[in-house]
Amino acid sequence: MVREAISSFLELLFPRGTRRYFFASVVADAYRFPKTIPTIISNLIRHKELYGLQSPCASSNGTRLLFIEDVLPDPRIGGGAPRTCQILDVLVGQGFQITFIPLIPNKALNPSVARFRVAGVEILFGVTPAERPVVTSLLKLRKNYYTVIIVSRPTNLKRLYATLRHYQGNALVVYDAEAVFALRQIMHRKLIGKPLAARTEKRLVEQELGLARKADSVMAVSDAEANLFRGYGCPKVAVVGHTVPIRPSKAPFSERSGILFAGPILSSPSPNEDAVIFFITDVLPLIRRQMDVGFTIVGPNSSKRVQAYQTDIVKVVGMVDDLTPFYNSNKIFAAPTRYSAGVPLKVYDAAANGIPVVATPLLCSQLGWYPEKEILCGSTAEEFALACIRLLSDQTIWLQIRNNALEKVRRVCDISGFSQQLLSAIGSSSEKLPKKTFAKYGRV
Repeated sequence: MVREAISSFLELLFPRGTRRYFFASVVADAYRFPKTIPTIISNLIRHKELYGLQSPCASSNGTRLLFIEDVLPDPRIGGGAPRTCQILDVLVGQGFQITFIPLIPNKALNPSVARFRVAGVEILFGVTPAERPVVTSLLKLRKNYYTVIIVSRPTNLKRLYATLRHYQGNALVVYDAEAVFALRQIMHRKLIGKPLAARTEKRLVEQELGLARKADSVMAVSDAEANLFRGYGCPKVAVVGHTVPIRPSKAPFSERSGILFAGPILSSPSPNEDAVIFFITDVLPLIRRQMDVGFTIVGPNSSKRVQAYQTDIVKVVGMVDDLTPFYNSNKIFAAPTRYSAGVPLKVYDAAANGIPVVATPLLCSQLGWYPEKEILCGSTAEEFALACIRLLSDQTIWLQIRNNALEKVRRVCDISGFSQQLLSAIGSSSEKLPKKTFAKYGRV
């Protein structure tokens, strides 16, 4: 019934034979998310000149911005998704008129759909990489419509750059570099004992960073990676890291127990899968020789290898809507990542929730945090286990690391600084930068 009603409404609005792709997309969205139908209809009317209709009032008060990403970010899955949600929160709060194209359809119902549509974001599903003509049709239909275009991930920039320049030649193209993926690949090959030749490593890095030179601006997630992009000639690079509210969990040291890991394990092999298995097989047995302690893994998990380690000692929980109970009950957070790129957002989140962290030297370097001050560090299984035992057993050290990390996050993950860097990267500015995250949009 919903499908037929929306289809009939569109037939009244659109001339026969035009924009058939958008008919199917809008009808499918309305059918899957009926609560958003008023917003869908409102957006259709507000943007009807873009879909082939004549409009007597085709104007907008906001800067028109197109955001292209693999998926619509679901904050529950962790990884880079919360950061993308934060970017959208800031842009919505600053009055940008946003179109978001996820190139890979989300398999599960995503709470961000309703959240951002209510905030006025236009979301176009069904535009997969295999249907590049559809992206081209949209950009051609809205030729020179967008002022700013943000493209995430090197594969998307490589695939769509020429089309973006052809149909949106006046737009500022911004590359959102969540990570330098070539560095992660290089580290993984070394870890598994199959290192790449130095010439191949150099070529992979040059290809990825050289691609970013085509963009007008680059958003990096850390000073270290920003310097890499600058070194390869990117004209404008801004550090747009992470913002997280400070909300330290209340349980005292004496009422906590256990070790927590929270993060997505969505592919195999992956940095988080390797980290968790390394901890279970090499680190946890050393800790348990000294004390009886369990290990809890939280986050979306499609790794059968990790799931196979489920026991009374190792609990594989899966995805949850709220990590607060886990931050409040566990004593420490383990981040035994041995290869990765970007910045470990899970460490920021754990520290902001008042749970001290033990990490590898790689993550300490990415964060720019000092071992024995804001974090404890271990490069081998033995060193990592010893650091965990110290935090689990010594309340003085636990409080010192917790308090220093909270202060560090308060300084480096400030929403005003995050917003200012973001707006600078996209050639905008505002005298009314937000002082806190946009709770009304459902920030999690």
